[in-house]
Amino acid sequence: MFYGLDVHKEFIQVCELDDKGANRKDYRIGGTAEEIDRWAQDLGPRDQVVLETTFHRCLICPPQGDAFSTRGRRWMRSVKLAAAQHFLVHNGLDLLETIEARIEATDQELLKTAAIEEQAQLLMTIPGVGVTVAMGLLAAIGDIRRFPSPGQLASYFGLVPRVSQSAGRCYHGRITKAGPGNARSLAIEAAQVLARSPSPIATTFYRVRHKKGYNVAVTALARKLIVLVWYMLQNGEPYRYASVESTRRKLRSLVPKHERTRALRPPRTVEEVYREAGLTLPTPPSKAQRRAAANNRRTRTRLTRTQGKT
Repeated sequence: MFYGLDVHKEFIQVCELDDKGANRKDYRIGGTAEEIDRWAQDLGPRDQVVLETTFHRCLICPPQGDAFSTRGRRWMRSVKLAAAQHFLVHNGLDLLETIEARIEATDQELLKTAAIEEQAQLLMTIPGVGVTVAMGLLAAIGDIRRFPSPGQLASYFGLVPRVSQSAGRCYHGRITKAGPGNARSLAIEAAQVLARSPSPIATTFYRVRHKKGYNVAVTALARKLIVLVWYMLQNGEPYRYASVESTRRKLRSLVPKHERTRALRPPRTVEEVYREAGLTLPTPPSKAQRRAAANNRRTRTRLTRTQGKT
C-alpha cells in the first residue's frame, strides 16, 4: 500500500493507494501524536508512506500565541535551520522590523503635525476619523475655499453617482470614482466606523442598507461624511454630536504624555472636552436641527430592530 500524508495544523489528510496505484481513498486523521500512532500501528512492513512537506518540511511546532509577537520573533530567531532557511527567516524578520520602525516614525510625525493643525483637530472630533484619516483628507482637500459647495467636494472625491440624460430622462449609475482614490478610501474606511457610532448622521447607513445593501450604504455615508467635512472646515467648528470618551482620547493623544494634565473631574460633555483641547465650541443647534437629529435616532432604532428580525 502507498500512503500520502498532507499535514495541516489540526489534522492530516491521507491519500491511500493499493499496490497497483489504483483504488484511491481519501480520509482524515487527527493531528495529535496519539492519533498518528494509532494510525501507524495498522501499517505493514511493505507499506510506503510519503509526507508532503511544502509547508512543514522541518516539522517544527511553533509556540502558542501570536507568532509575530516579541516572544514569537525571539523563538523564530532561535530555531535551528539550514543555512538558506536561516537567512530567509532572519532577513524577513529584519525587513519586517524595519518597516514597522518607519511606520512608527511616520505616525509620530503625523501626531506632531496634527497637534499644531487646528483643522486636523476639528476633523478628529468626527467618530471614525483619527489622525491618519484627518491628515489624509486635509492633504487631498488643500484649501477648502477651492470648493464653493459641499457637492463639489463630494464630486472631487468621486462619491457622487454618474448621471446620464437621454430623451428628457435622467439616469443615475454608480459613483464616478474620480479624484484621489486614496482619499476616497480613507473616507469609506472612516464611514464604516462612523456607521457603528450613535451619531445621527449614521442613520444614512441604516436607511440605505435596508434598501440597497452594505456596500452602497457605506458609500452613501462616506459622501455624507465629506459633506460634513466641508461644513466643519468652512465654519471652523468641531462636530456637534461627537462622543465624549472617544473624542477626548483622540485629542489627548496629540499631547505628549509628560505634558498632559490630569483634570480633577473628567469631562462629562462634548463642550467640556473641546474647552480642554482649546477648540472652538460648536454653535448651539436650532430647533429644526434638534428635531432632525431626534428623528434620525428614532429612524435608526426602528431600522435596527427591523433588520435584526430579518
